[in-house]
Amino acid sequence: MYNDHFRFREKPFNMTPDPDYFYASEKHRHALDSLLYAVSERKGFVVVTGEVGAGKTTVCRTLLSQLPDDTVMAMITNTYLTPKQLLINILTDFEVPYKKTAKEALLAALNHFLIEQLAADRNVVLIIDEAQNL
Repeated sequence: MYNDHFRFREKPFNMTPDPDYFYASEKHRHALDSLLYAVSERKGFVVVTGEVGAGKTTVCRTLLSQLPDDTVMAMITNTYLTPKQLLINILTDFEVPYKKTAKEALLAALNHFLIEQLAADRNVVLIIDEAQNL
């Protein structure tokens, strides 16, 4: 109905945040610039906070769309997980082979992967959306 009447190119009102429609207000631009800087300078752990609906997920998806091609990235969106399930999801998103074994073995597989990426001079970005649920 909307597409025909308004001659939209695509369906409006999607449920998933779309970086193509990122509105760079001053605060959103500052958050995105801070994230891009943290990734490019390998600053480690970064936290983005804000009210529900403020655009944190859209900022993160925009970040992912602007990272260099050689950046290895993963985004965890389901955070109602046990620590072991979280590790499995991270390894799966990074396409790291693992055996369903003890948590220590999963951590070792992740550590080995991270060391390999560092040796290859690739940045690794892990975004955990809704991390407060962990």
